[in-house]
Amino acid sequence: MERTDESSCHRGRRGCERGELVSSSSIQPRLDGSTAPAATSSEQGTALESMLADLRVRHWRPGSMLGASVGSAMEALWANRGRSFLTALGIFIGVAAVIAALTLTQGADAYINNELNTLGTTVFIQGGVTNGPSGVKGGNGSLSTLTPKDVQSLESVPHVASVSPLIQTGDQAVFGKQYWSTQIQGVNTSYQAIQ
Repeated sequence: MERTDESSCHRGRRGCERGELVSSSSIQPRLDGSTAPAATSSEQGTALESMLADLRVRHWRPGSMLGASVGSAMEALWANRGRSFLTALGIFIGVAAVIAALTLTQGADAYINNELNTLGTTVFIQGGVTNGPSGVKGGNGSLSTLTPKDVQSLESVPHVASVSPLIQTGDQAVFGKQYWSTQIQGVNTSYQAIQ
């Protein structure tokens, strides 16, 4: 039942002048989602009273809202299965890519730290170079500027534990008709202790 307004009074309904309640002939929604014509005033009163009685008896529980929300979400996911699957797949691939990148980064970092730790704190490598014409530094295969006297001077420093000169060059090794490119290094006996 609804109170009549001026627009319905202009259509010639009875009771407009007195402001009485008249039933509407519009379609009213039901609780189950379907629609039906409006009930008469006695049926509406009975339906309203039964609904109010039902609400008074029913106790509100916090879990009921959560359960309804979860149920609604599951229905929506099931209705859009393809989209839900692709979304879940995208999330899975993204998380896996982040985990793989972090794992590779940490693995490379651990490998480099391990290699540096195997060198120890006693290793210092100083490459010798020669000055060519016009002060240009010599490259690979040039003669070293370090001398045996430099090695003796370094050995006399108190906090230096061991010193070994190293001469390195590349050449070709030949055996019969087989050829190999090799690196040749010359060191003294203290080199093993340094490594």
